[in-house]
Amino acid sequence: RRVLEVGAGCALPSLVAAKVGAGHVCVTDRTDSALVHAQLAAERNGFDHMSFQAILWGVFDEPLLEVGDVDVILCADCFYTSLDFDSLLATIHWLLLPSSAEDEVGAERPVQPRLKSCLVAYQERSTSRSIRHLLAKWNLVAMSLESSTARQDRDAEATSEDSVHMFEIQLADDGGGSAGGVRTLE
Repeated sequence: RRVLEVGAGCALPSLVAAKVGAGHVCVTDRTDSALVHAQLAAERNGFDHMSFQAILWGVFDEPLLEVGDVDVILCADCFYTSLDFDSLLATIHWLLLPSSAEDEVGAERPVQPRLKSCLVAYQERSTSRSIRHLLAKWNLVAMSLESSTARQDRDAEATSEDSVHMFEIQLADDGGGSAGGVRTLE
């Protein structure tokens, strides 16, 4: 499986993915300094199946195109600044789209879409911020990865300042399902 981490920073999720057997891990961040540190960590751990790419969320230029096709996107604590939410979800949407490939004669042809997903860890910093309207804008749906029991246990022990949520983002169902929104696993 090919894994990509957006906004990697120190790239801990990428390093874990490499350790547990991802076929290839692409580490992305907007700053070269973060990528240099992530590359050092990969080298120190002996991971040779990782690549590093500077990308800007919402900018669909050569660096993003060089990323290639991915199966899983990791997004750990990237929903930090509200001004970045739209461009981050635009980038996630683009990465989740079905890919195409070229046959031997160079003609582009559609490829069977694989189920791609973006796994998100998000620390709730304010109850007044939401990505629900942006999920709908980008034809995405988010599903909580926490059971109701786990949420109750966590909520009983945690305050809103240290509440961490985990969810999965996918393209919304085009076959009559709800376009954009949030679903809960029960």
